[in-house]
Amino acid sequence: MVSASFNRSTSARLAARGGVGSPRVSTPGSAHRNWWAAPSGPSFDRIALAFFLAAVSFVLSCALYLYVVRYLGRGRAVAEFTGKKLDSCDVFHGSWVPDERYPLYNSSQCPFAERGFNCLANGRKDTEYLKWRWKPRGCDLPWFSARDVLEWLRGKRVVFVGDSMSRTQWESFICMLMTGVEDPKTVYEVNGNQISKTIRFLGVRFESFNLNVEFYRSVFLVQQIPAPSLGRRRVRTILKLDKLDDLSSKWADADVLIFNSGHWWTASKLFDIGLNQKVCEVTEQPTIEAKGDDRREFGDILADVVANLSVPVTVLNVTLMGAFRSDAHIGIWSHPNTILDCSHWCLPGVPDAWNELVFSHLLTNVTFPFHSSSSSIFTASPSCPLPDITTTIPHSHTPLLPVARTQRHQQSMPPPARLLPLLLVLIFHVPFSHSSRHHHGRSPSPSPATPPASSDAAPLAVLLACNATRFQPVCVSTLSNAGAESSASDLLAATLTALRARLPPAVSTAKSVLAGSSNVNLTNAATNCLTFLALSSHRLSPSPSPSLISASTAMLHLYDCWSAYKYVNFSRTISDAMAYLDDTIAVNSNYISMLAARQRYGDDTSLWAPPQTERDGYWPPAAAESGKTDEDALGVPKGLPANATVCGAGCDHKTVREAVAAAPDFGEGNFVVHVKEGEYKETVNVPWEKTNVVLVGDGMGKTVITGALNADTPGVSTFNTATVGVLGDGFMARDLTIANTAGPDAHQAVAFRSTGDRTVLDTVELLGHQDTLYAHAMRQFYTRCRVSGTVDFVFGNSATVLHDTALIILPRQLKPEKGETDAVTAQGPHRPGPAHGIVLRGCAVNGSDEYMALYRERPEGHRVYLGRPWKEYSRTVYVGCTLAEIVQPQGWMPWNGDFALKTLYYGEFDSAGPGARGAGQRVKWSSQVPKDHVDVYSVASFIQGHEWIPKV
Repeated sequence: MVSASFNRSTSARLAARGGVGSPRVSTPGSAHRNWWAAPSGPSFDRIALAFFLAAVSFVLSCALYLYVVRYLGRGRAVAEFTGKKLDSCDVFHGSWVPDERYPLYNSSQCPFAERGFNCLANGRKDTEYLKWRWKPRGCDLPWFSARDVLEWLRGKRVVFVGDSMSRTQWESFICMLMTGVEDPKTVYEVNGNQISKTIRFLGVRFESFNLNVEFYRSVFLVQQIPAPSLGRRRVRTILKLDKLDDLSSKWADADVLIFNSGHWWTASKLFDIGLNQKVCEVTEQPTIEAKGDDRREFGDILADVVANLSVPVTVLNVTLMGAFRSDAHIGIWSHPNTILDCSHWCLPGVPDAWNELVFSHLLTNVTFPFHSSSSSIFTASPSCPLPDITTTIPHSHTPLLPVARTQRHQQSMPPPARLLPLLLVLIFHVPFSHSSRHHHGRSPSPSPATPPASSDAAPLAVLLACNATRFQPVCVSTLSNAGAESSASDLLAATLTALRARLPPAVSTAKSVLAGSSNVNLTNAATNCLTFLALSSHRLSPSPSPSLISASTAMLHLYDCWSAYKYVNFSRTISDAMAYLDDTIAVNSNYISMLAARQRYGDDTSLWAPPQTERDGYWPPAAAESGKTDEDALGVPKGLPANATVCGAGCDHKTVREAVAAAPDFGEGNFVVHVKEGEYKETVNVPWEKTNVVLVGDGMGKTVITGALNADTPGVSTFNTATVGVLGDGFMARDLTIANTAGPDAHQAVAFRSTGDRTVLDTVELLGHQDTLYAHAMRQFYTRCRVSGTVDFVFGNSATVLHDTALIILPRQLKPEKGETDAVTAQGPHRPGPAHGIVLRGCAVNGSDEYMALYRERPEGHRVYLGRPWKEYSRTVYVGCTLAEIVQPQGWMPWNGDFALKTLYYGEFDSAGPGARGAGQRVKWSSQVPKDHVDVYSVASFIQGHEWIPKV
């Protein structure tokens, strides 16, 4: 499970999605079509206008196309913004006011501020231009807290794309963030480069926050080629308006993406003749009039283009801000001092206000879901209402900046539904200046590209069967060769055959990526992808057909592979591999839907319908054994004879890893490893061919297996951080402790992860902080255990029951007295259906002694929730559990706004303790499980435990 920025301070919680309060097009007056200051020239301006229209339409449509394909992705943040909302205030109209708290940083102390923008270092003596703050009419922008923004962006990738104006804003943003970093040595340029305008790619890493802030130089955003040698003398460059820049694939998966389209449509830059670059007025103070620089025809045209888009767009007009700041240009204080520069801005200066404005908007209106980080291995984006596409307009001499795409960390959405990014377009205008701003989008989810077959030609049998699927065009295409008399079995078999046939090419691609990799993160992604594809093939291999849970797990592993690629998607090869997986996931999803429909309705395909969940009022029938199974009697038997022993001296093996390796491949009987008392500092991986391995210790706290891997380490994903990681079926353990000691600030750091089927842990202690127990896939059972952690410390995509288990909340930070918000569970299925969920039966939720002491000092600062939806069809149910007073009355917390709130199922039945509440006090999107259906969540019904869990 991945998380990026679970905000730890209470001052910068995020609020629900929405506009900043400006209208679609924010204009100073009623005259909407007359922003320009003077009449345009006859011919060149017409060319400029046409060029601008084509360019704007192209850039916006390409941004929507390219970045929608990518969905939105991973992150941790709490949806509570404690500052004043800005939706009642037009933040783009106001004035600059003196403020002695400014500037926000010292350029000379920021190693990432280019000398050419450091006016003071280049000889400027007056400092008054540094001490101005943008004050909107009727409100104030929240104070820029570098620490809060760093926390919000933890685990993210912020990308600026454009020309020198974009580079200025990029440098400004890095210097602003540097003020929130305790150790400047943890911030560095990833390739060791000095900041320079001659380098096309620059990237600064904030190591302590697992945050990358990158800049790509792309002046025109589209591909640029030299003019032909026989062309006109004045033609120096040809722009291919139908092709995005060749670097564009490197931007696709940014969590926040800021475009700057540069001067390329600017009349004064490209079309006016005789521009005198030796004349430039830099005033001593901001001007009180915009002198027409806040009105340009191009901005009006852009507003019209945006208004006619088919998706909702809010225009954020930030033109006026720069129009007043003729005092803040570089002027004669450039380096080297070759020309007067009234195009760029000094740093610190106006670009800082751009960043304040954009991030106050994002912090107020955009939430990164919890589970998302660049190192997380599986994440798909949630399916939710289309986010707003927000556009910000500066003016013609300022760049168009699609802006900030935000990735919804892990929530997942069905492959075909493409989510639109939240798009901010900023246009700034100043006499010769540009400025830049943000484009915002959300978490990625694969989307099938298979062309739909014509339904007119499809046999009725195919149409009826495909009616049960979520991706019907893909279904019809897959079954295009099916006959009119095809039975339900025939159609299922044909879909399964098509699905299996798609796996070998995916494996070949992953092998090619691995062979050509020279990057540790790419190597890790390709290696994990090969593992996931092998597991997917394994789950689809049973003859004649896999079970519903096996088929669901196969699709999970395809998502895992796709998500691994998502974070290293810097080449056409990776992009094509992800597109191929999109289609494969859709075929897999359709197979699952048809299999579930057949199990529910039988072979008559005319009755088939898409999968339903509890939110639709559907509960599957409970197993007949539900009321007959003594769940207390299930677990790992004591006294199992050992096949191997582990200890420091005198045993068969010195490490647990060696003992596991000695187990036979695909053994049908238990292979019992007695791990004697002691501490074993190692990571243990149980491969999928090592089946029925049993680890038996000498007691919790006596036999301790401990590791410290965490997802902040380069080349390590959440999946790889487990101290004990299991792929093999039939794994069991009892009487021992498994710990991940990476620490409270290390982010994803798993103690135990199981991907195998029929996992049983009995009397096992799992110690960690974030993501302690990763119940990844298939069916799992935990009884009489202790699981300690902080954030989402029980999570995964499996069908899991925790029975008679203590869930202990630990202090979250190095300075926990500041307060914290924790969630016990984060369950993340990719599709509706019964083959997944976390059920807690007879468990207890409480805090450690240290946590309880902090809670009693300041209860309002320490909040615990039962869970939150990692992905769209999250299912978590508490049955007969005891909840301490630390559990908030609301019970459950949202992931990101209203994401998944209409599709998840969060239920309680017979909760007890001071943290228990009735239906009226919990959030309205949770449920009290009807008594008639509570047996659906028994061990026998939910994971068929009576068939495979031993009796003690």
